[in-house]
Amino acid sequence: MRDSVIMNDTWVGPGAVVDRSIVDKEVVVGSGVQLGHGDDMTPNQALPDRLNTGITVVGKGAHIPASICIGRNVLIDADVDEADFALFAENVVPSGATVAPGPAEISEEVGA
Repeated sequence: MRDSVIMNDTWVGPGAVVDRSIVDKEVVVGSGVQLGHGDDMTPNQALPDRLNTGITVVGKGAHIPASICIGRNVLIDADVDEADFALFAENVVPSGATVAPGPAEISEEVGA
């Protein structure tokens, strides 16, 4: 953990790296996750005026699958589960992306 805020009742798995992130309560961060990874400062596509300084935000009750790499300025909504990350290729959530619960589509490629 580095330069991050992690709320109560959150579990961070072995080998996970949490950098410049705000993690709400009751979150599960899987083993080997890289949260807030890299130097790409692409603003968040949904909230560019609020998430543009490199902070990654994880909502209450989210479950992040093991061994996934999540960039900067990413918004992970509350109650997201591991299946919601399936849309991202090669276990990478690019900087500026938003992960929402339920069926969703990636409207544009972020960071390309």
